[in-house]
Amino acid sequence: MFSKLVVAVAAFVAGANAQHPFGCNKETDCQSCVEKQIVIDYPCYWCEIDNVCHAVGSLESPCTPASADDKCISLNKDSNCYMKSADNCTATKLLPAKPAFLRNVVPE
Repeated sequence: MFSKLVVAVAAFVAGANAQHPFGCNKETDCQSCVEKQIVIDYPCYWCEIDNVCHAVGSLESPCTPASADDKCISLNKDSNCYMKSADNCTATKLLPAKPAFLRNVVPE
């Protein structure tokens, strides 16, 4: 509960209207995304569907539906991602983030 409050306060301080308040979108690989730490929490998760780093709770991610919880990696204990270790960022999963113009294209 405390970590949710810290993340909420950090988001407010970063600017509630900012599109990416934690800078998760700037992380270009799985491990740096998952291990990004702000204060005492991990605000980001890696989505294996689009190979992009997203903020926990983001509605912009194809990993947002509960049916995709097995396709994301996060150290945030409040995240619904099944994979909870940076060790899940294996060599085959360490793909660079897609260019911005391809991020909304979800593979079939």
